[in-house]
Amino acid sequence: MAHFEVKSRRIVMDNKGNDKSITEAFFIENCTSWADAEDKMLMYFNSENEVVGMAISKVLEVVNTPTQEEKMDMFVYRAVIASVYTDDDGNEKEMKYPVLLWAKSIDEAMEIVKGYIAQGLDGMSLVSITKTKIVEVI
Repeated sequence: MAHFEVKSRRIVMDNKGNDKSITEAFFIENCTSWADAEDKMLMYFNSENEVVGMAISKVLEVVNTPTQEEKMDMFVYRAVIASVYTDDDGNEKEMKYPVLLWAKSIDEAMEIVKGYIAQGLDGMSLVSITKTKIVEVI
C-alpha cells in the first residue's frame, strides 16, 4: 500500500459573488494504485473537485488522528525522525523517517513527536518539523 499527496482544485464563491478557483493539498493513505488515490479523493468530495497533481508520498505514517471537531483548530505538520547506523564498511549513515501529525502549534507538534519517539524508537532523534499545506488526511 502506498500513500499519496494530492492537489485538488475546486471553484468557490468569494464575498463579492465571483467564482474563485482554490487549490488544496491532501494526504491519501493506503492506496493500491494511482487510480485508487484519485477515486478516494473524488469520493471524498463527491466528484466536485478536480485532481490537478498527485505524487507518491515519502511519508511513512500519520502519528495521530484527531476527531473532525478537534481538527478545526489544528494544522498538519511533517516531522522527520532519523536514526544513525553503521553500514558494513564501518561508515555512519543516517536513515530518515518522515511522518505527519496534527497539532495546534509547533510546540505541541514537538511534544507529540517526543511522545512518539518515546514509544520505543530507541536511538531515533527529531531532525525537523515543518507546517504543511495539507488540509486533510483521507
